[in-house]
Amino acid sequence: SGYRHTGCWTRTATTAKQACDNLMAELLAYVDDKSGLVVDIGCGRAGSTAFLARHFSTAGITGVCEDKRLLEQCRAKVKGVRFIASRLPRVKSPENSYDVAFAVESPAYCASRKKLLAEIHRILKPGGRFVFADFLLGEYADKRSRSEPSTMEEYGALLRECGFSDVSLSDITLEASCQFGREITRYFQARVLLNEIGEETYNSIRDILRGADPGVGLFLIGSGIKKA
Repeated sequence: SGYRHTGCWTRTATTAKQACDNLMAELLAYVDDKSGLVVDIGCGRAGSTAFLARHFSTAGITGVCEDKRLLEQCRAKVKGVRFIASRLPRVKSPENSYDVAFAVESPAYCASRKKLLAEIHRILKPGGRFVFADFLLGEYADKRSRSEPSTMEEYGALLRECGFSDVSLSDITLEASCQFGREITRYFQARVLLNEIGEETYNSIRDILRGADPGVGLFLIGSGIKKA
């Protein structure tokens, strides 16, 4: 699909790319003015950046990639966009640099959401908008720190603590994480039916996925404004 995201699996989404496009469209809907400077934080292989480049001027987009080895791949994929390497939660940009900051699932992989949100607040211009997708782990919770949010209310409180106002949050767990798990299962079941993998391999993959995924308790999308 070109993405490395869970996606939003509405009834019309039949492929991973469509689901991820849906997720990006949900996030884009938070932004009315698409003329400003934009940063895509934790852009990975630039799937989300490529989507943003269809709606913003490429000259005004910065992609922040944690792995500097992916920079050339990102630059080849989305020409005209500036890509930089920076290990989150740090973002190598001056204060008050951007009008809009996107973070598509990258907060979930950061060592500290609080530090990342504070850093995003720092690099946004006054009145700038932060837009994000994030998932909180369920059964085993987020063990990185007791300060990490585990509910939508706690997440909103953290955003406000980091200086954001006009906070808006939506729970899309059913459309995102739950359906994503079903789609993965269907994919490997189809590989069995086509004799591309055997039952033993399928069972091993299923067990690995179950062991690696402690269960997403909450998948959120949302937005906040840096006070002017």
